[in-house]
Order: sequence, then C-alpha cells, then structure tokens
Amino acid sequence: MPRPTFHRLALPALALLLPFASAQAADPVVQPGLWEFRMEISAPGGMTAIPAQTLKRCLTAKDIAENRHIAPNDPKNPCTVSNVKNSGGKFSYDLACKTGGQSMTGSATGTVAAESFDLQSKMRFSPSIEGLGEVQQRMTGKRIGTC
Repeated sequence: MPRPTFHRLALPALALLLPFASAQAADPVVQPGLWEFRMEISAPGGMTAIPAQTLKRCLTAKDIAENRHIAPNDPKNPCTVSNVKNSGGKFSYDLACKTGGQSMTGSATGTVAAESFDLQSKMRFSPSIEGLGEVQQRMTGKRIGTC
C-alpha cells in the first residue's frame, strides 16, 4: 500500500520540524512550559495530504538549554536541517530527508516570540509519493501554561 511510504518519509520530517520550529530563536528566548502545536498540510490542487493535527508538548528549561527542542534525540530520524538563519524573531532553514529510495527536500520560514511561533514550509518529494510531488505546511504554536 503506498500510504505507509508517504508517512515513513513525511512524518519523521514533521516530527523534526515541530520541536525545531517551536524554539528556534535565541531572541526572544522561548519560554519553557506546555505548548500547543497545530499543523496543517496541503498539496497543490487542494488535496489534503494529512488532516490538520493539534498536539501538546512540554518544553522544559533543560530541553531548551540542551537544544533538545531543536534536535530530538532520535538517531532513526532520516532528516537533517541546514542553512539555519535566525535574527530578530524571524528564522529560516532548509530540510532534507532520505529513506530507502525516497527523498524529500524543503525550506521553511517563520516568526517566533517567547510564547508563540508561526512556521510555513514547502517540501518536495523525489520521486513523487502517492502522486504528490510537493506539499505545503503551516505550523503554529503557543505556550498555554506550565507543565
């Protein structure tokens, strides 16, 4: 079934983007606490690749100090982040994932504040997965309280 192929490549990328985007800024300092994340993914033509998802994650001061929020401790994640730029509450980076004969490349831009962020990314698959050659993602997050 083709669907697991999409999920095998796209979901690790999303797992990497989620914590990376949530705390990417040195200025302003991202606040520890309970964060709510909302991810929306769409493909050209209005086809939805993955339904919108909302989840919560606790970011501790230790997570932030040790950059665990930027790069999760998962050696099985097939994705890498490069060309990171971060200044004045705005950030951008490139993303590349490879698993088996599939690869995905993309870029992201966004804004971040102490208690919120907004990320927009575009990812391209090679070869296409389930007929999808490209997807766009918007992820927002906000600190909603203490852990």
